[in-house]
Amino acid sequence: MATVKKLAIYVAIGLALRILLGWAGFSEKQAWVLFVVIIFIIAFGINFVLDYHKTLEAAQHQQSFLPYSVLVQPNWSNLLLDYKLVKDAGEFQQLWEKSLKLAPIQFAVLRPWLDVKRPGLIYWDSGERFVTNANFYERIEGVEFEIPLLEAFGSKWSPGVYFEFSGVGYEMGLDVKEDWWEQICAAGDVGELCKTKTDTDPRTGMTRLAVATLPDLEFGDYHEFERGNKRRQERDQLRDKQLSLNGWKREERDPESMFIWQKVEHKYFTIMHTSI
Repeated sequence: MATVKKLAIYVAIGLALRILLGWAGFSEKQAWVLFVVIIFIIAFGINFVLDYHKTLEAAQHQQSFLPYSVLVQPNWSNLLLDYKLVKDAGEFQQLWEKSLKLAPIQFAVLRPWLDVKRPGLIYWDSGERFVTNANFYERIEGVEFEIPLLEAFGSKWSPGVYFEFSGVGYEMGLDVKEDWWEQICAAGDVGELCKTKTDTDPRTGMTRLAVATLPDLEFGDYHEFERGNKRRQERDQLRDKQLSLNGWKREERDPESMFIWQKVEHKYFTIMHTSI
């Protein structure tokens, strides 16, 4: 659409110039030559101005950005017991002592995308590499299930936790086998949790259970930190409203405390973040 509008502008300017050159007494050949040259100069100038404006806007966006670090901590007891990944509190306690990580997903956002306020360059701590998309997955160590019909071969699968940017926020949850989840729901073991939004990969047979969604405004201050008090208050109110609607609660910080992390809690996940 933008290209069509741009072409329409060029045509309108060209026709006006062509008429003006003819009126000024130039020959037909001279008028057409001048017409082509002037149109080229105008087009070049407009594109130069637009490109400069985009570059300046990107630079300003970069200057208003603060790098930040994020810890994604599953609330393991609620998550594993409610979704029947462990049988009971005793099995959970053994698993907790043996292999569960407090925050299996950790990453640092080093640069934003140039045109939108979301992560662009990220260092994924556990993956020990740089990535450009907020899409992380970690296997839950110590939890294994046998694959039906392949028990004799010792074939097993393990669930995982994930955290990814979903367009309207950051989605996090569990990665489980599709047939296992269908059996759990059919047995009625998880009740209303069977209504959890799912997304199945037909190639692997794994299903993602979207347990929680964190509004992207939670990290908004890092992408635009130079704001007036009124605008800050309005944005914070909107952010906290979105958090509440998605089941999150903010832990208020003591202004005199040395603890610099911000913390929001959900029944199944806790997110901590701070500038770096």
